[in-house]
Amino acid sequence: MTSEELKVMSEMTFNDVDSEDMIELGSLKFDMEKPPEERVKKLLSLGKNPYFRRTANGSKIKISFAENGRSFEDNMVNLLSSHE
Repeated sequence: MTSEELKVMSEMTFNDVDSEDMIELGSLKFDMEKPPEERVKKLLSLGKNPYFRRTANGSKIKISFAENGRSFEDNMVNLLSSHE
């Protein structure tokens, strides 16, 4: 996945993403002892849009990030940029 692909994914709407292609909320567990870059790598390894989740009943959720420091999004972009 490239940083350009990640940017496109961040701009998608609910209509652009099939709920079956979303990670189910609560199904992914992160080891908070690991650095953010490793947690991002785990999320991206799933091959799904990291900005969208779904609930067990199929409701869609879009994740966004605040612009107040080094965010999860910053870490995703940095990780992808270092592997291009």
